[in-house]
Amino acid sequence: MNRSGDEHNRDTALAAALVRFVNLRIRTTAQVERLFRQAAGQPAETFQTIPPGDVDSYRRIDQNRAHNWLLRVIALDRGRLSQAEAEQFQQKIGGFVVAKVRKVPRAVYGRRFRLEWAPTLDGVEICIGYATALLLADPRLRWRIGFCALEECKRFFFDPRSQGGRRMQYCCPRHSELGRKRAQRLRRSIGQPAGRSQS
Repeated sequence: MNRSGDEHNRDTALAAALVRFVNLRIRTTAQVERLFRQAAGQPAETFQTIPPGDVDSYRRIDQNRAHNWLLRVIALDRGRLSQAEAEQFQQKIGGFVVAKVRKVPRAVYGRRFRLEWAPTLDGVEICIGYATALLLADPRLRWRIGFCALEECKRFFFDPRSQGGRRMQYCCPRHSELGRKRAQRLRRSIGQPAGRSQS
């Protein structure tokens, strides 16, 4: 994907905002709208809002949809979807983005003048769909999304590192340490019966 530095930073911020949104304990509509508005770099006066009393629609509709889509993105990245399932998901997200995201012309000046079409990311629903499409289109960005391996956590995370090294398994160092200790205990418990039988 050929993107400018600003676009790359915006796209990374949108992917991270999508993860934060899925984990978010939503209290107000403004909380959700501010999260995506800042990630998309949109001014407050042009960003679509919903009435404060409708906060439950962000929880029931948008957060559930984003949660399910992130699970599918991770399954796709880890090779857990069949080709038919992957294509069906990609068509769903592509159709959603095409239907929802408006594009506006933008003139780019330099040694050669050119006209680009930039997406108008001026609402929560649009940002969720666009961020999901970015994850499908960019394997390096998709690599940074994970689901904590600690069974009771059930939180998504966005790896702060760009691609490289071992993939993170846990959302934070504390959960990583807990996971390591549990794995050690499990290995010892499996090894102990065999050790006793030999003595």
